[in-house]
Amino acid sequence: MKGRAISYLEPVLFLLVGLLGAVLAVFNIVFKQRRPQDLLDLSKFSDEAFGATWLIVAPKLAEREVEKGVPALIASATGAVIEIGPGSGNQVSRYNRSKVTKIYGIEPTVSLHPKLRENIKKAGLSDIYTIVPCGIQDIQTLQQYGINQEAFDTVLSIQVFCSIPNPKETAAALWRLLKPEGTMIVYEHVKSQDFLASKVQDFYNIVWPYAFQGCQLNRDTARTFREAGNWAKRDFGIRVELPDDRLCPPVPNRFNYILWIQDLLDTTSESYNDRYDPHREVVGLDITDIDDKNLLYARQNILANNLQSRIRPLLTKSQDPLIPLDTLGLESISFTICNPPFYSSPTDLLASAAAKSRPPHSACTGSPIEMVTPGGETAFVTRMIDESEQLRTRCQWYTTMLGKFSSVGIVIEELKKRGVSNWAVKEFVQGEKTRRWGVGWSWDHRRPREDVARGVSTSVPKHLLPFPSEFKFEIPTTSIDLVGSTVHKLLGGLDLQWQYRPQISAGVGFARANVWSRAARRQKEREISTGKSDTEDEEVGEAALGFRIQLTKESEVVVVTIRWLQGVDSVLFESFCGMVKRQIAK
Repeated sequence: MKGRAISYLEPVLFLLVGLLGAVLAVFNIVFKQRRPQDLLDLSKFSDEAFGATWLIVAPKLAEREVEKGVPALIASATGAVIEIGPGSGNQVSRYNRSKVTKIYGIEPTVSLHPKLRENIKKAGLSDIYTIVPCGIQDIQTLQQYGINQEAFDTVLSIQVFCSIPNPKETAAALWRLLKPEGTMIVYEHVKSQDFLASKVQDFYNIVWPYAFQGCQLNRDTARTFREAGNWAKRDFGIRVELPDDRLCPPVPNRFNYILWIQDLLDTTSESYNDRYDPHREVVGLDITDIDDKNLLYARQNILANNLQSRIRPLLTKSQDPLIPLDTLGLESISFTICNPPFYSSPTDLLASAAAKSRPPHSACTGSPIEMVTPGGETAFVTRMIDESEQLRTRCQWYTTMLGKFSSVGIVIEELKKRGVSNWAVKEFVQGEKTRRWGVGWSWDHRRPREDVARGVSTSVPKHLLPFPSEFKFEIPTTSIDLVGSTVHKLLGGLDLQWQYRPQISAGVGFARANVWSRAARRQKEREISTGKSDTEDEEVGEAALGFRIQLTKESEVVVVTIRWLQGVDSVLFESFCGMVKRQIAK
């Protein structure tokens, strides 16, 4: 609460600085420029006052931008860049010179150009940075500088849209400048969705535009950019309409979540090759909206994109199963996808917001039904685990996203308690601060690749991670063929299924048990001598251990990678890896 109160008073300081900027502007016009008549020209005086004010506040704003992760945003700009309102050049030192080829700075405030040129020179960008002295709506001047539609890899807007006269038209113009695969980087203050904060913004906005060259504190800039163009159509080939009063999760994190699910499926397929299979039929279940409005928009979006044959919406009630396969008439599915409500109560939601001390403009727009559920997200996911225990292999991968890091350990410990030995955990990172986590589990015995199953930073304790599914060691030789023939001879002599392809230096094998122990080898010898074997028709699906061995040449060594493909016994896999290393090292 104290943090919110301070944030409400902070604009007063900026207004005082604006007053100082006006005084400095009078001094510059009358005594330095000796053009007192310009005091009667409101446009010129406003430009001069804003320029003087900006030079005072720019360093402070730059410090705040560092705290908010803006430098990383600027550094991510690539190719041909157009920067809207670079001002005095706060951002120019933050570009990664190796990533950008050309930069155009659209800056109509001419009084800022000298300082902007100075900062461009300091940043070593003089040869690729061009200052364009006009507004983004001045099409004729832009074209004179070679600025055309769909010509830019990156469009950059950092705290300028508050003062642009026609924000909707400007945002649409910027959207048209982007290449189809381009990126728009936006960092702006926006109208708060919090009632009190929005009223404070409205109050300050009575005088704010006069002090800061038309800057509006209460613009809905987020909506302006959403409506600038058909982003979903541009990036994904679909048309989407979203309600303003419901959650609009950032696309990158959700897209990363979907890509992770695809990795889970690809690395645990029946082909055991870790590659995407375009012919594989995949059926998923998104758990679960129980809100009429969300469902209405979902149905409209499905119809707008002619996806009726591929997506089936289902209205459920809170007491219904979360994974209603029988209701849907499905015998099995490939995966579940879920973004459960974070909070256990409205009080929990408010307490979390207060603990973050977030500024008013970042208030969440989600409805209570999307944000709150009894027991919070861990209770919701526990319900999923309960149902998965009954459904078992009717779903290959049960997955969920988690919004709280503390929930990751709770969910994984619950899985371990239920006897789940095959799980995966993933960290989704967007920008500098936004993090979400994914947890997936399977009652099937096929193991995902290690980077898919353990896709997290060191912040996750080791005991919460699944057993490593890869084991690597080096053999000091340059002959990959020699190592390959040694591996093939070793495994070909054991009582297991083994197929080696020397052209790719890789092989796949399956064992029904520990067939490499001394006792197992003696048993194999007896079977050979008597001509009897009770494992000749052993099926891959019954194997206790599935593995792939890949050989790669690096410098003066051959790297042997053993990948765990199938099984639940980590001790068995570890024993097998140890045996292969010992035997090959000989």
